[in-house]
Amino acid sequence: MIGALPSPTVRVAGAEVPIATGARANIAADLADRGTAGGRLSMLLAWFGGEDVLPDAVARHAPEALEAAIAWSSAAMGCMRYGRPTLGAKRSPGGSGAVIDWEEDAAIICADFLRFYRIDLWEEDPHWYRFCALLLALVRTEGSLVGQAARARSPLPRGAGAGERERARKLADAWTLPPTDAELREMARARF
Repeated sequence: MIGALPSPTVRVAGAEVPIATGARANIAADLADRGTAGGRLSMLLAWFGGEDVLPDAVARHAPEALEAAIAWSSAAMGCMRYGRPTLGAKRSPGGSGAVIDWEEDAAIICADFLRFYRIDLWEEDPHWYRFCALLLALVRTEGSLVGQAARARSPLPRGAGAGERERARKLADAWTLPPTDAELREMARARF
């Protein structure tokens, strides 16, 4: 059954440090590039930087704080352990990977939250774990825009017939995400 939301703190160097629990902060952290020092700093600031100042334990033990925050944030997607879709900001090169993109799909996520849950994400910032549970339910809800986009971007099962493949191709075209910077670079290299 549904229990209490997790602690709004993470353990860093033996200290309990408050972490931002809102969906906006967690999405901002997910949008940051983990592969760069600037991206990792952006992640820490999203989770811990109230006034663009990191708590002492986070500043002194940044790798440990980042690891704890990623684990705390990622655990929210574990609310539905079955058939979990890939959600997130970035897709792997070649277009596979995430079926929901935080930036490109913001409008349909907000529209579906308002339509199905009467939660106005433009005004409210729900707890990250609550947001993830509701978003994952939307992915599986017939008639939701989020669900339509996720299904259109997901691979077809093996053995799909010609009619099903053609219908899936049309849906995929309608819901195709714009290419990432990495995909644009790869396309330019291929053309060159």
